[in-house]
Amino acid sequence: MLSHSNILNNGFFVGKRIHLTPNDVLVTPVPLFHCFGYVMSNLAAVTHGSKLVYPSDVFSPKATLKAVQDEKGTVLQGVPTMFIAELEDPDFKAGKLNVSTLRSGIMGTLRSSHF
Repeated sequence: MLSHSNILNNGFFVGKRIHLTPNDVLVTPVPLFHCFGYVMSNLAAVTHGSKLVYPSDVFSPKATLKAVQDEKGTVLQGVPTMFIAELEDPDFKAGKLNVSTLRSGIMGTLRSSHF
């Protein structure tokens, strides 16, 4: 069963594991209705005093990369498809976007089980 305490602790320990500090800027393009956005992004940042940046209403590779550049993002989170789209962005490939401030992140994946 999920409780307020275990959800908050999950966010805290995720932030601790990736060494979040009040100096970090976490760019999170993942949806907030999922535990990735809600717990691993929002609560991780809140429990460590990090700045949280939402690059756009819906996922946009260009908006995400621009947010990393403009906000000097230090942490980027996403799923493999998002990172692939960001790496394939024409401006990123051409070296027009500076993401050198990044130091960490989390990549979440989905697993399917067959019973």
